[in-house]
Amino acid sequence: MPELPEVETIRRSLEKYVLGRKIASVEVFLPRTIKSSAAPEFCSRVRDQEIVRLERRGKYLMLHLASGDVLLFHLRMTGRLYRREACAPCSTHVRVLFRLDDDSRLFFEDVRTFGEIHLLGANEWQAYPAFVRMGPEPLTEAFQPHTLGAALRKSGQCIKGFLLDQGKVAGLGNIYVDEALFFAGIHPSREARSLNRDEVFRLHRAVNHVIAEGIEDGGTTFRDYVNGEGEEGFHQQKLHVYHREGEPCLVCGTRIEKIRVVGRGTRFCPHCQPLREGGMQLIGLTGGIASGKSTVSRCLLKLGAKVIDTDKIAHALTKPQQPLWEVYRQHFGAEILDENDCLCREKIAARVFSDPAEKRWIDGAAHPLIEAVVKKKIAALAKKGERFVFLDVPLLFEAQWNRMVDRIWLVYVSKDRQLARLMKRNGYAQEEAAARIRAQLPLAEKRQRADRVIENDGTLKETREQVKAAWEALLST
Repeated sequence: MPELPEVETIRRSLEKYVLGRKIASVEVFLPRTIKSSAAPEFCSRVRDQEIVRLERRGKYLMLHLASGDVLLFHLRMTGRLYRREACAPCSTHVRVLFRLDDDSRLFFEDVRTFGEIHLLGANEWQAYPAFVRMGPEPLTEAFQPHTLGAALRKSGQCIKGFLLDQGKVAGLGNIYVDEALFFAGIHPSREARSLNRDEVFRLHRAVNHVIAEGIEDGGTTFRDYVNGEGEEGFHQQKLHVYHREGEPCLVCGTRIEKIRVVGRGTRFCPHCQPLREGGMQLIGLTGGIASGKSTVSRCLLKLGAKVIDTDKIAHALTKPQQPLWEVYRQHFGAEILDENDCLCREKIAARVFSDPAEKRWIDGAAHPLIEAVVKKKIAALAKKGERFVFLDVPLLFEAQWNRMVDRIWLVYVSKDRQLARLMKRNGYAQEEAAARIRAQLPLAEKRQRADRVIENDGTLKETREQVKAAWEALLST
């Protein structure tokens, strides 16, 4: 079925040809295609009417006429709406033919005959039932992370069903839902209300991304869809999971699987979109440089919480003769070592900060080794029956470790306080400290994506009290 990108592409491609044109005549070859009135009345009302505006809402296309009437098209499974010159032949699957005053033709073609055309009066179309219940559209001001999150929290649907529901989000169908869930790293069977704030943020961004890219590529064509000029789209060349079952994931190489969710064939990557159900909750603990995350981590340990510190794991792996030590030494050379044959972290940090390519190399070298240790620790704690485990990761979002956790706690500090602390702690000049802060994802954005925020602008006592209250609230769930 054509989805939002396909219908929008049809609108844009037709607009330059039909806007300002009059409908000279109409032939209806399949009367049941016309849903709002009898075919003769339909033909009479639209004849000699000028097309003054083309509009799309969700998966519906509207041609506004000078009389105030609106031609409302829903393509359903196999509908096509395209323009041809006067000499173009009429295929056997054309259900309605519009002749325009420049002798061109507008064909409504539909192999499976599920498509619909409605003729609505000036005061009728806005009250059309599908529009009344329709949810916000991607790429609009009405579609925001907080409104999406509020709707998700109220829903008892699985996330795939939620996104397919036009009353929740308008314009999405099977193709773009599967693609959006892949980019968001969310399993299609997850309960909609189980998504954490970061997952909501990622999903919102992913939906906008796949819709915008689909429009840019002129839609997705597997068999039936063409634009208003009869041309196929090419977004099918960029799909990551849809129609790719049995093929390797383009990100991780895992075989793409196909299951049925809410009665629809659904494609996903089991590695990139893991299904986490019940058992132990993994909570990501993060912040920004000099935000006080280590202080909060120590508070949690004193309260009896289990904390996996990725910095400590990285340090252990970089000790002389350990795996990362050898990898770094070979890559950077002996000059990266100090007089005790230990890695000089300041030199590495300087190289990484000044060279994005070096940062990417370090991420690729370090993260798999650290992740392997982390997963062993998680498995061991799960075996012991721990309910909650904190994963202390300084760059949780930047390294995409946020996709591993069930909830996120953020240690937050104001910009001025963060800058002052970093200058004092590391001896940086103001500009250098500011540059280090800018190199990370802004704390303001992290705050939007966190489920719990620990405010750390006050005293140590105030911070400890917040951590204790948050920990006790967690235990009571």
